[in-house]
Amino acid sequence: MIEQVVLLVTGAEVASVPATRRLIIVVPGDMELTSAIDSGMEVVYAEEMTLACVLGMLDRLELSSQITRVVCMDEQYILLAAKLREALALPGQSFMSARAFRNKFFMKEYLKTASSFKLPVYWSPLQRRPRQDVFAAQGGRVVRKPLLGSGGIEVRIYDDIADVDDVAQHEMIESFVDLPMLHVDGLLVAGEIAFFAVSRYINFCLSFTQYTYLASEFSHDASLNRRAEAAMREIFRLLPAFQDGAFHLEMFYSDTELYFCEIASRPGGIGVVSTVEAAYGLNLGHASYAAQCGVKPALPAVRRAEASWLIVPHGVPLSVEREYIESVPWLVEFFVDDAADRRQSLHCADGKFKAVLRGDSLQEITQRREALLAAIGYSHTHQESSHAYSYQ
Repeated sequence: MIEQVVLLVTGAEVASVPATRRLIIVVPGDMELTSAIDSGMEVVYAEEMTLACVLGMLDRLELSSQITRVVCMDEQYILLAAKLREALALPGQSFMSARAFRNKFFMKEYLKTASSFKLPVYWSPLQRRPRQDVFAAQGGRVVRKPLLGSGGIEVRIYDDIADVDDVAQHEMIESFVDLPMLHVDGLLVAGEIAFFAVSRYINFCLSFTQYTYLASEFSHDASLNRRAEAAMREIFRLLPAFQDGAFHLEMFYSDTELYFCEIASRPGGIGVVSTVEAAYGLNLGHASYAAQCGVKPALPAVRRAEASWLIVPHGVPLSVEREYIESVPWLVEFFVDDAADRRQSLHCADGKFKAVLRGDSLQEITQRREALLAAIGYSHTHQESSHAYSYQ
């Protein structure tokens, strides 16, 4: 048991956490928890998820002086958690670090001197210079995205910079990188990279806009893995790094180049946590929680199996036979959202069908993924196009 009094800042969906002597969960007051709450947890609903509101609530409940750690693994509240730590004089990720790992403009500003990877050309109204000057010699498509966005929400692609209308203070533009993407998921303990795994996305990173499934599998390309590791380590040298917790890094790659996309100081989404656990026996959610509490988690020595996750977006006709799916021995977990028949997913993690599968080799993973897609009646025939669509 973790011998701390922990304040967990989260949204409506509370992930399971290691046993804790006292756990206080702060959630938005307008949400209903979607997870079963253990009898040892105290749930506090905040009228507003702001520093003043949460601090005032903690003071009224006489909890402020009792809390020894503030933990957060929900990207939406990373900045709030950092402010709470500083206000309560507690250890953990600072606001400066949280902003660098949350704000897409600031993180790129910190990484301008990198040598092991490149940055796309980027611009924000925060720069106080004409965007035409930044993109003067840059032709082709551009990406418009919120500085604090996630999941591809409100992200759009344009054929040319001239097609982009007014950009708000909370947005940025960057050149479109037409390359496949990898992700690195890992864990920092006491300021050191204690664990990481390199994976490659299969299909377009926001495939829900094109009614195509998205998947991921571990990379077996030794050269790519070495380059990704070098880039990851340089990123942590350049950013105002945090000491403890999980991270999720995304980069575009070719045989010769790497382009930075973004990094977050929380566990990866969709099926990343379950996939890493199936392959390594390490739950990045539990490990991140423990590390943020100052407890060193047990770390794996080697990968003991292959694993992969996939997600099929809403709007794709499927015929899922639950009885058959439940009998498949190599499925670690699956989820079918048949509560609503929606035309399109709202973000990249909003899937009609999700699954995590396990195998003994990468070839077996590929075969099982194809078999699973066939078993649920997946066919990439329902596709629409748009001049400007989501992308991250």
